[in-house]
Amino acid sequence: SALEKIKTDMIRIAAHDLRNPVGVIAGYTQLLEHDLSPVITEKRTKYLTSIENAAKRMEKITTDILSLERIEKIQLQQTERVNMSELITEAFKDNEAQANNKSQRYMINLPLKSIIVQGDDAQLREAINNLIGNAIKYTEERGTITVSLARQDGKAIFLVKDTGYGIPDDQQANLFQPFFRAHTEETSDIEGTGLGLHLV
Repeated sequence: SALEKIKTDMIRIAAHDLRNPVGVIAGYTQLLEHDLSPVITEKRTKYLTSIENAAKRMEKITTDILSLERIEKIQLQQTERVNMSELITEAFKDNEAQANNKSQRYMINLPLKSIIVQGDDAQLREAINNLIGNAIKYTEERGTITVSLARQDGKAIFLVKDTGYGIPDDQQANLFQPFFRAHTEETSDIEGTGLGLHLV
């Protein structure tokens, strides 16, 4: 446990320190693309795009790690009335382009009447986006993702169902551990931090 805490703390410190240089790399790459656009070759444009994409991936990793830190620091928080129907609709639209890029069947089912809960808008939004994003990422091309909301026994039930690769039974117990990623042959090439479900 002590070693795990040291590792986690070091990763968080690294995430803090990496934010600025990663931002510089991304910023100057965009400037190069703009300044060289009249004369740059197609091959070199691909090089710059690769650098930019790598910087964006690093940015996502640091954001996930720092989100984890923020959530764990929250003690007493003010909750508010949150319209789950609106929140889920917005998250669904935000992730639609990713699903379209993989030619996936991407569907949403909402009740006719909006469902209101008492909660933290920002954290609910982050959790919903992580679950939808995960489903898209771990579902093959032309697969199906269904996002739904329902009311049951005075509770709001939010579901994301997909036809993705699935998770082996012997790895499911660790799913919500920080930095854990299930290892399967189908998902070995998919990039991620192993923080998405822990943040949820």
